Amino acid sequence: MANETKRWLEQCTAAALEQFADDLAVEAEQSEEEARRRFYEGMAVAAKLVALRWEGKCAYIDDDLVDNVYEAIAVFSLEKLEEHSR
Repeated sequence: MANETKRWLEQCTAAALEQFADDLAVEAEQSEEEARRRFYEGMAVAAKLVALRWEGKCAYIDDDLVDNVYEAIAVFSLEKLEEHSR
């Protein structure tokens, strides 16, 4: 593993991953291209799951947890869009 990658991993926190996931969700919302939107959504879910794991909120990541995180991100994104349209 490259030294720069190792340093990044040592400095990365669950809160930073949560923020990264939120940023990815925004990118997904703004993307007009289906493949790009799906990519950002998948990355957001992955970042949220790793943050949950690092926080000790889950010991095992199963399909149900992935589905729940994906749904939560989708709902949050819709709520954000509704707030901006008001």
